[in-house]
Amino acid sequence: MHILIVRNNSNAGAVAASHELIAYFQQRGIGYSACDAFELPRFPNKPIDDEDDSAGLVYSDETGSHTVDMVVVLGGDGTVLRAARMVGTSGVPILGINFGHLGFLSNPSNGGVVQVVEAALAGDVTREERSNLHVEASMATFDEQGTLTGDSHFATFFALNELAITRGNLGRVVTLSVAVNGDAFMTIRGDGVVLASATGSTAYALSAGGPVISPAHRGMVMVPLAPHSLRSRAAVTADGEVVTIDLAGDEATRSSSFFIDGALLCLDGKANRFTVSTGARPTVLLRHRYDGFYPYAAKTFL
Repeated sequence: MHILIVRNNSNAGAVAASHELIAYFQQRGIGYSACDAFELPRFPNKPIDDEDDSAGLVYSDETGSHTVDMVVVLGGDGTVLRAARMVGTSGVPILGINFGHLGFLSNPSNGGVVQVVEAALAGDVTREERSNLHVEASMATFDEQGTLTGDSHFATFFALNELAITRGNLGRVVTLSVAVNGDAFMTIRGDGVVLASATGSTAYALSAGGPVISPAHRGMVMVPLAPHSLRSRAAVTADGEVVTIDLAGDEATRSSSFFIDGALLCLDGKANRFTVSTGARPTVLLRHRYDGFYPYAAKTFL
């Protein structure tokens, strides 16, 4: 067995807890590696995707390359999200222990980290399978009149929470054309849109006025941001449906800013379309002494 510790090195509590865990692993003869979450790439160059995850998760350090059996995350929800992007759709379980603020994706740390890890190793935890997002960005070139002049190229990304498209440095209203399964659905004029998984429904989408979705749901929730319409409302898709967001309408829209799980997405071209679907394999979160989603949500948000 090999365990990867991902910690927030700017958090003294998380660093101290990692030293405690390392001593425990050494005593038990358990293989481990440790890294700072901010040393991980914001977006892995080739994240494990829905088509090729047979290699599992391999982490390399000064001692060699290791096949990881579990990732222990010491930090807040942002640290969990960074680790989740590295794990991708490999299915390697993530055991988050909260040293941040909200901790909605993590376990409390007040009982000690060794106790939580021991429970996970013994199988005395709840295994939650959370849906994630497969995001494909299509990029193209445009002339000064905004006419498409070049062929598109593509980049794919993993998101556990959401893709957010927001007005960019021009600061003007953006116009987004949204289709579901190829059928035109709505046009959003406003500050942008958040397209979230069920897990992400309690993050940015919730702050934007979206609904709380059970993590068992495999569809997505789409929430317009400050829409310039009385008719724009949040919408929930079903499992297997694909959402396409077209940005080719005008220069302000093509100059939008893009965020995946709160991290700015820098593309090597002008995005003219995003295609988003639910990932074929879920993200696995391990919960210690977990009462369930709704009691936890009530304690966290009320």
